[in-house]
Amino acid sequence: MLEPDNAALAEALSSGQTIRLAYTLVFDWNRDGTFTGPHADFSANLVEASLDEQFTGQYPAALEVNDGYAQNRLSVTVHGHIGPEAVHVVRFFSPYSGQPGGDVGAINTPARFSATIMTSAGPVELRQFTGYLLQATPSRAKGTVVLELADITSQLTNPITLIPSGRSMAKARWNLNPTATRNEAMRIRGGQLLSWYMLHICRAAGLYQGPPAPAEAIWYSTLCGGNLPEVGGFWQMARDGRQGNAADQTITQLIHDQPSYADNTDPVKSTSSPASTEVDTTYEYPRYAWERGPFGPIMKRAVYDPAKTPLGPWGSNDGGTITDSMTGVYCTSTAIRINPTSSQVARLGFGGYYLIDPSMPDREEIYARLELPGSNANWATSAIYGGMDMHMMARGTGYISFTYYPPTGNGYRYYYWLTNLPAGNHYLAFNFEFKNGSKPIVTAKVDDRVFPRLPDQDVPPEYKDVAVSSTDAPSSWNISEYLQLNFVDIETNNFTFRQTGGAQHWGLWYQPPGPASRPLVWSDAASQPFTTATDIGPSMARVMWTPAVRGRQAWDLLKEIGSADLGVIYTDEHGILHYTNWEEIVRARDTGRTTAVLSLADVQELDPTTLYESVINTVSYSYADRAFTDKAVFASENVDDFATASNTIATYKTTISGEVISVMPGPLTWRGVAQGYPQNEVGGGADNPGGYLRSDWMKAYPPNTWRNGFCVHNLGDVSTGSSGGLAVPLMGVGVNIVVGTGWGAGDTDPTRLTIQVQNGNAAGGRTTRVAVDDNTPFLHVRGYALEDLDSGTETVTADDGGSSIAKFGVRSLHRPQSDWASDYNTQHDLSVKLATDLAQPRPAFETTEIRGDPRRQLQDVIRLDDPAGIGGPIYATVVGINRKYTEHGITETATMRTFGPRGGSWILDDPDHSRLDESTILG
Repeated sequence: MLEPDNAALAEALSSGQTIRLAYTLVFDWNRDGTFTGPHADFSANLVEASLDEQFTGQYPAALEVNDGYAQNRLSVTVHGHIGPEAVHVVRFFSPYSGQPGGDVGAINTPARFSATIMTSAGPVELRQFTGYLLQATPSRAKGTVVLELADITSQLTNPITLIPSGRSMAKARWNLNPTATRNEAMRIRGGQLLSWYMLHICRAAGLYQGPPAPAEAIWYSTLCGGNLPEVGGFWQMARDGRQGNAADQTITQLIHDQPSYADNTDPVKSTSSPASTEVDTTYEYPRYAWERGPFGPIMKRAVYDPAKTPLGPWGSNDGGTITDSMTGVYCTSTAIRINPTSSQVARLGFGGYYLIDPSMPDREEIYARLELPGSNANWATSAIYGGMDMHMMARGTGYISFTYYPPTGNGYRYYYWLTNLPAGNHYLAFNFEFKNGSKPIVTAKVDDRVFPRLPDQDVPPEYKDVAVSSTDAPSSWNISEYLQLNFVDIETNNFTFRQTGGAQHWGLWYQPPGPASRPLVWSDAASQPFTTATDIGPSMARVMWTPAVRGRQAWDLLKEIGSADLGVIYTDEHGILHYTNWEEIVRARDTGRTTAVLSLADVQELDPTTLYESVINTVSYSYADRAFTDKAVFASENVDDFATASNTIATYKTTISGEVISVMPGPLTWRGVAQGYPQNEVGGGADNPGGYLRSDWMKAYPPNTWRNGFCVHNLGDVSTGSSGGLAVPLMGVGVNIVVGTGWGAGDTDPTRLTIQVQNGNAAGGRTTRVAVDDNTPFLHVRGYALEDLDSGTETVTADDGGSSIAKFGVRSLHRPQSDWASDYNTQHDLSVKLATDLAQPRPAFETTEIRGDPRRQLQDVIRLDDPAGIGGPIYATVVGINRKYTEHGITETATMRTFGPRGGSWILDDPDHSRLDESTILG
């Protein structure tokens, strides 16, 4: 409800009062946000207006389920003349008049509509609609123009593409321990809130709830419901010989590897349920790990009971009050070059928002690690590498360091400390500046204060600046070994981020070598300003894997994702796009945050109808789990696909079909044994010239043996001898093949490959085919792709001890299935909740005429009382408004959905979880 605490406004709008009001209708023809100009104000031209806001859900109306989406529309009739020229509105909006309203560009012009109420304390303007002009229909006969407008959802037509993601098949199968029950196995798997995807889609459309990523960002995540990157890709698969622990266990893990309450002998099998007072069942935990934060859902800390022994945030069973940790390993999309010339500097920045709480233990922290290999780095010998580490403890102490290990000599580590940060939400960031011949210069920013790294700096007492080196650091620092990574020697800049709660909007940004006069880049709201355009709260549902989405319209995708949860997505009168889950609405009722109390004088007619069809006590649902596996994600299909002339380097761009997460970049490996075993060593005799003659043409390891590799063959070439009467092909020589992700700088789409083939044969030689022989193509690219893991359909009943089934028999419903409603754990949770909420008949109201009130909004909770008649109180939420505005006043028709009986586990004296009033059902 708008202005709920304005007593003068409430009095002016109360029953029996004559409402004095005026309307404002303005357009922003200049598209500059000012809504000014000679033709902007149509307030005096308004004849009438009609506002329509209605939810469309996926369940039958009789069930009274509060879910769905709403697209607000405003229809306005105007007449008279406009502007200093006194142009008639019919001419103004005519497409042939040359006036602003008739110009083709007038469509989608921003518009605002408000109602101003005259009160004893002065006029109060209440915005009623913010949107865009979609259609103007002039009527010369009537002398009027009907304008049709719609809210921001009408503009969300931009295409959205989502890169698939998931956890490893090996880790997923480990979690599916056959000795554990389904709940025990599934509950420790983590998940990504649907809210993250809604925010991501909105941000891609230019609708922000937090700061946009800096233009210089190479990795950025809002962390609002998960840590999938908004900028940057997943850590690409390591090359042969470098598959280590990190790649196997943590690559592309979705948010928080959720700790189970486990016994010390079996970290997989959960032996007890969460003891948090916020959790009623083992299924309800995931959504309670999140709450509304400054920029969207924020991960809570210390959810678990300290008397239990959860897994530690990094998997260690160290006990204590440890929350979940979000884990993700990613790679930057482009190489980082930090070896500027003597007149240049290169910069690398890292930072974001963090909630400081001095009462938290040390293990509640953020940890980040960026690895920076040089182009001549040999990972087998670690000839040269470096990196940046950051630890920030929730209690307000942390450090960031840059580590450099040259090919010879000692390593150098530079620390920058922050201590004693006060409690609250703070912006914390660091910039490293690199210049040959001097040490890196570190600059910090805390909130709106910048602290240069100078020895004689006058530091305020709440901040501490300490520089420590692990060895005697040289006075000058030569970083010339850091070369820009080239296509032949691709290495990713691996980036790991973990948190245990309280973090939002963290990013990594890079300024390539250039003038030192360039300003430093920061990622806070002051440096990356935005207008708040969304209010996305935590979803109750999550997913374990990201479906592949390519080119879907933003609004269609938002509706699909929102429908997988129990919640509503809609815009308000200021054009802010909201997502609210059903529990938040119920909690508004249960905590007494009722926004309006209506008496019988406010309602034209009140006839509740109770229907047998409103009873559902059995709900079935489907689930489908997927995870990524290591496989050949691309295989050539024709011997001529990558044919390359001699003495030539050819570049090919191709695509991968399927749900690919990442590929292994860099040189492919020649798999000569796919063409048979050599008879002798190279040059081993006259019978084996050049080593290319094969004595066994039965293909020792055929192409399907290899996830990564290739063979090359010069079409038509045969050996000087034979084996078993078969002509044996000669292998092409001097051929190298390199694979990279994307089709250009900054392209992180793993389904788009750039393949470079270098044919080193002398000019005039034969064209090389990437094949085993004349008929068998062979070029395989290794990577990670999603594959099916587990799926099925299950049925749950209402959590009411069988009361509903005993009274009404089995009343069943199947929850709609989609890739966004695929997680077993949360879909089970939501299905039980739905069956319990619908287990008893619920009164339904037809669309009701009520006293017009411009303060009323969608999702307001209304309480109706009729003590002498049908009783009460009756609680309902507003799911539809049709409001008409004329010079005589405001009339309104509302659609309401009633709440089911109160239930669940209440906590006395907890304002967030219960309130005792006359509607409380004791016992």
